[in-house]
Amino acid sequence: MLGNITVEDLQRLLTSNDKANGYGNRFLWVCARRSKRLPHGGRPLDAVKLDAIVSGLQAALGTAQTINRVEWDFQSYKAWESAYEVLSEPSEGIFGSMTARAEPQVARLATLYALLGR
Repeated sequence: MLGNITVEDLQRLLTSNDKANGYGNRFLWVCARRSKRLPHGGRPLDAVKLDAIVSGLQAALGTAQTINRVEWDFQSYKAWESAYEVLSEPSEGIFGSMTARAEPQVARLATLYALLGR
């Protein structure tokens, strides 16, 4: 699922119960803000660069479809142990509830980056 919402609407619509019961931490929340004002839009995308991005994504998808399991190399395996400890530290309040699934979220992102990097 990919969606967008304003901060104000999120604060109004995500109930305290949603934040505390595990519903809110099942999503990877990203706050993105624009870097500049472009009343008439930006420059058109460079077709050559866009083709390169699409080709890279297609190649990554093709590679990913041949992999049964993504394995950690030794360096990543050791780094994950220390990261896991930090991510597993409980936090209090709503922040703690909303970030309670940090370990699997980070592992999923690491897997996605590994597959994109082929």
